[in-house]
Amino acid sequence: MDPNKILIVVFHSRQEPWESIVRKGQFRTWVPYALQRGFKVAYCFGPKPSRMVSILDRELEKFRWTRGGRISDFRNTLNQILAAPFSRFVPTLRKIEYKDAPEGVIGLRTSLWDMYSTARWRQLALFKYFLTHTSCEFLMIVTSATYLSPEKISKNLEELSGKIVYAGPIHGQKPSRVFVSGAQVVVNREFASLALESKHRVPTHLLNDLGLGEVAHIHGIEPQALPTLNISSLTELQNTTDLALTTNYHFRLKSYIEGTNQRNDVMLFEELHKRLNQIKHQEKNRTC
Repeated sequence: MDPNKILIVVFHSRQEPWESIVRKGQFRTWVPYALQRGFKVAYCFGPKPSRMVSILDRELEKFRWTRGGRISDFRNTLNQILAAPFSRFVPTLRKIEYKDAPEGVIGLRTSLWDMYSTARWRQLALFKYFLTHTSCEFLMIVTSATYLSPEKISKNLEELSGKIVYAGPIHGQKPSRVFVSGAQVVVNREFASLALESKHRVPTHLLNDLGLGEVAHIHGIEPQALPTLNISSLTELQNTTDLALTTNYHFRLKSYIEGTNQRNDVMLFEELHKRLNQIKHQEKNRTC
């Protein structure tokens, strides 16, 4: 598959630690290589929220996960009521320069703050941009913690089948709670169109990846599995075989400095990149 047919978008936040992870991790490893191979690479983000708004957003998420079932249900119901008038709203994305990014990287900025609660709308805006401003066949949405091996992407996407494509690492249980993880979501133009046509049916109270799963379920679309490899520490990386590293193209690097809440992803980006280059060098020497 021609890399020009694939738009890779990092669903990003300019807040820390994600901005540093992108600049010191992605920009120095796989992103320049993807651009050289002909892939289109974009970063989708909004304005940084104020400190108070950011704290409020995190606290609201705690109601979803850590305050018990009744509190979570109340939070979701309240969200549905308050967000109902905006369920059909799709914000626009504005193409901007992403300063100091590798040449060729596209910046896509929406007017909505980067918050958990706005991800649904920002994702719909991304679908609209994909359909109206590109001729790409596939949209691959990844996160700031993603490392990609670009040379293997096309082959994996070529194996996807069907008129409507919704693919990635599959989570949940059938029949209704199966969805593709937001760590890697791949859709084609037909699925993006369907999601926009059904935007009023994309839940406002769920996380954006769960919401897409609901849309797929409503329309009887089976998610297709794509591989990913989660690596959360240097020890885990060192214990991963060369075969596992070379047969995967998507890596989720989410690491913490021991005893703290500080992310250590950049170190994993550097070490994984070094390890993959060493493997390539060894394979090249064996064929000479």
